[in-house]
Amino acid sequence: MARATEGRKVNRSELSGIFGVSLPTVDLWVRQGCPGIKSGAGKGGGWEFDTAEVSQWLQKRAADNAAGSPDLADENTLKRRRAAITLKADELELAKAMGLVAPVEEFERAQAKMFAMLRQSIMTVPARVAMSLVGEKSEIRIKQILAAELGDALRRVAEAEVELDDEEADE
Repeated sequence: MARATEGRKVNRSELSGIFGVSLPTVDLWVRQGCPGIKSGAGKGGGWEFDTAEVSQWLQKRAADNAAGSPDLADENTLKRRRAAITLKADELELAKAMGLVAPVEEFERAQAKMFAMLRQSIMTVPARVAMSLVGEKSEIRIKQILAAELGDALRRVAEAEVELDDEEADE
């Protein structure tokens, strides 16, 4: 690729000053593929960068970021995402073990049983209060009897333990 302009050859420290970033940022750029040449061996070796090449690399990276390029996801980002997913999975397993969560199907079956119990309890109210209301002339007293009986019906359902049969839980 032909360069439009000639860049200066600089070391890590000079590059950080030119682009206004910290030395750890320059090191991160290198790990992410920033063009540069390592001179010397081991940790004592320095880096030489061409400012024009680095500028082009940064512009391409910014364009890829703006376009949402999947190729830009570096190894550290992928590791962090994988760790976050693993953590969420571990938290879910712990919540299951503690009985804090249940499968949606199990919840739906329990809700259906609760609604059936509620319906049955409310639908039997007339039979339970009929004899108490025969001959009653006071509207207030009729309302009190009905309210008490409906309250008892609701309370019984609220206090009921919903047990799913083994067959239902296995479905």
